Amino acid sequence: MFVDGPKAVLASKEVDELLQEEFDVVICGVFGYPFYFVPYLMKKPFILVTHMAHMPLQTNPVGNPNLPALHPLPLLHLPATMSFFARVKNFIAHIVVLSLGKMVFAPFCDRLVAEKFGDGVIPPALEIEKNASLVLLSSNPAVHYHKPLLPNTIQVGGMHCRKPKPLPKQLTDFLGDSEFVYFSLGTIMKPQDMSPEQKAAILAALGSLPYKVLLKWDTTDRTGLPANILPSKWLPQQDILGSSKCRLFISHGGFASVLESLCHGVPLVTMPGSGDQQFNAVNAVSLGVAELLSWDDLTAESLRSAMAAALSAERLAAARHRQRLMAEQPVPPRDLAVHWVEHVMRHGGAPHLRSVGAELNFFQYYSLDVLAFLLAVLLLALKLLIAMLKCCCRCVCVRRTRRLPAETKPKAKRAKRD
Repeated sequence: MFVDGPKAVLASKEVDELLQEEFDVVICGVFGYPFYFVPYLMKKPFILVTHMAHMPLQTNPVGNPNLPALHPLPLLHLPATMSFFARVKNFIAHIVVLSLGKMVFAPFCDRLVAEKFGDGVIPPALEIEKNASLVLLSSNPAVHYHKPLLPNTIQVGGMHCRKPKPLPKQLTDFLGDSEFVYFSLGTIMKPQDMSPEQKAAILAALGSLPYKVLLKWDTTDRTGLPANILPSKWLPQQDILGSSKCRLFISHGGFASVLESLCHGVPLVTMPGSGDQQFNAVNAVSLGVAELLSWDDLTAESLRSAMAAALSAERLAAARHRQRLMAEQPVPPRDLAVHWVEHVMRHGGAPHLRSVGAELNFFQYYSLDVLAFLLAVLLLALKLLIAMLKCCCRCVCVRRTRRLPAETKPKAKRAKRD
């Protein structure tokens, strides 16, 4: 992703062919430092689109505040409401992520681009990035934690969700009119990567359900599988989740999968693996729509218990509540994304939405330079005050010592007379 991918793409003929074509706007993914030369050479406005709820590197380029107290990093698996030590951990992680992105990955990408086009031909990636017109952020206020965002950062989480289509005949023949459970671990977590014990535990738990099961698996062979399970190498996920007969989604906790499940009002059992999956699972649990099961704790019994809890009326009601919240937004996420992309195209960019914060460095943005100045003034004032107090004390002491002999003289005389 960070080394071999950029090198391969920069060396590909497809990139050179793209540069010869005409476009109105360029949309780049986050961490797209190796490819910012595309909108620069085309002289076209560009938009950043994210693949998860929030990361500081995603919204920082257009001047959004990144507040560690409010923005838990997805890779840390922290809840939206963090304890003191969680905030300490999150604060350090924010600094590390921003430093690695801006001080390590961006300069590395600049060197790759310079190898292709020559030194000084393309400005640094971070300089180009500041000219991004918009950030299309894949979070959704109905299901994700709230954050302060500028007008050029648009939340479009769930824009890929759509109304379900009728299920294929093969699935309807198997399901009939019965309710069913859907099991899918996405495209990264594959059954062939599981241990035999994990596979056996999953199949035993699913086989004990009083429902039929659609299983995204690495085979279509039903030999040795419980009769209520239909395996398939590919399944139409949104059509399945949108069916009124779908009772439960057992998922790896991928960002898109969790959003699709809530769009269609289906509760979850999440079995997260790597990346942001744990964070997505924790968020779903906090919404009351999911049960979380660790792979270390996976047994047939633990999966049965998690499924039973997720199939409860309480979890179903919570999932339907989130479905209604997402459906009742003033503008559907996809329409919102289309509107703003076309807005950028019509106006050749969106400089009128640009914040001055995009031009400030870290110390200026958070007024750390101002705080340092005020602290220095305060310390100087305290130092002067202490110096004045010391001076006053010395003056008082000198007066006392001068007055002391005059006061003691009469006493000496009196003592003589006595």
